[in-house]
Amino acid sequence: NVLIAFEILENITAYLKKHVIQVELVIVTSLIAVARKIIILDLEKTAGLDLIALATAIFALSVSYLIVRN
Repeated sequence: NVLIAFEILENITAYLKKHVIQVELVIVTSLIAVARKIIILDLEKTAGLDLIALATAIFALSVSYLIVRN
């Protein structure tokens, strides 16, 4: 939670200083949030469709990060 809060704070301060949204920073924050969700995930109570949705989210965020970086 602390890492996500720091990333959001950095997003806000960068926007207030430069009036530009840093897409790369937003994607990294999203990846951290999804990784946190996976870490605290209870596999016994989670449906298979939820796991597929998380995997799809990670894949989409990773591809978008690679596109933004290049």
